[in-house]
Amino acid sequence: MSDLILFDRGCPFCQRWILFLLKRDYKKKFQFSSLNGETAQSMSGFLQTSDQETLILIEDYGTKSQSVCYRSKAIYKILWKLGGIYKLSGWKYILPSFLFDWAYNLLARNRKHLCSKCISQKLDAYQERFLP
Repeated sequence: MSDLILFDRGCPFCQRWILFLLKRDYKKKFQFSSLNGETAQSMSGFLQTSDQETLILIEDYGTKSQSVCYRSKAIYKILWKLGGIYKLSGWKYILPSFLFDWAYNLLARNRKHLCSKCISQKLDAYQERFLP
């Protein structure tokens, strides 16, 4: 059983975040897919957003008990599940989303200005972890 992270594959900032996770997910807890990929499109009725600037975590992907986290809650839950030192920041997933979503939304609006160089070729090295 694994979790699925949906992200904007065309965003350099998002690519860096996913590469960060790939390098630290030693137990291979996470799978990844693009927000505009086949996997995300097949779940459009299940997901509560069509926003392409939203990071989405689907816990227990492919099971009846799967659940969804959006934006900052997804980030903190991912850090919590990553374990180790990242749990120090990840515990915030238990707090209400509105406390952090304002910062997430600000970052999402400016993310393409923060990182301009695509690193998608580095993600290709982990292709087995990506769903279509």
